[in-house]
Amino acid sequence: VRACIFDTNKDLFAGYVKKGQHGQPCRFQEAGTGFEWQLEYIDTVKPIRFDHEEYGTLVIRYSLEAILNQFRIEVLIALAILAASIFVVFIMSVLLEKFITTPILDLKHTADEISKSNDHSLRARRKNPDEIGELVTGFNLMLDEIQARDAELEQQNLLLEDRVHQRTIELESRTKELEDTNQQLE
Repeated sequence: VRACIFDTNKDLFAGYVKKGQHGQPCRFQEAGTGFEWQLEYIDTVKPIRFDHEEYGTLVIRYSLEAILNQFRIEVLIALAILAASIFVVFIMSVLLEKFITTPILDLKHTADEISKSNDHSLRARRKNPDEIGELVTGFNLMLDEIQARDAELEQQNLLLEDRVHQRTIELESRTKELEDTNQQLE
């Protein structure tokens, strides 16, 4: 921090330099009153007036070094938080893949295999005792029901074929009898 008072002739009247800093206190600002921003400091320029008469100018230079250092620290903290967040998201995605995505993809693979081969004896493996595991169990129970219905349909089909075969034999036998009777009548 530096502060200076200039008289009306723009000559240095008094100056202050913070302990530990070197060089002249400040230069007179030709820009007039207000603020001048630089990369490393801010200059504040205000006229000294009393009873509408100007007696000089006050210039205060405030170093932005502390603010810039604080900003750098905050940026580093934000980057560290961002890196930690990315790491946590990565770990969560790996866990999600292990516990959710992989079992669902395995279930889909089993469904695709069943669809291609029409083999309802295939079963999905239950890996976890969670909702996905319950889904796999439900899928396998559904396959059990489909397999049982297929077996029942196959049994009914065999019975029907047997009945058709029996009926065919009976019809052939009656047809033969009718033909024989018809030949005897002629």
